[in-house]
Amino acid sequence: MNNPFEEIFKRLENIEKMIAPVMGAQPEERQDKALIHNR
Repeated sequence: MNNPFEEIFKRLENIEKMIAPVMGAQPEERQDKALIHNR
């Protein structure tokens, strides 16, 4: 069974990728920080 947090995290990543260009953010940096935090 998949971890529900993984499913939510994947959805958040997809939303972030869609929003990032509008916000002028750098999603790569955010993803790196989030991945490091999850380990």
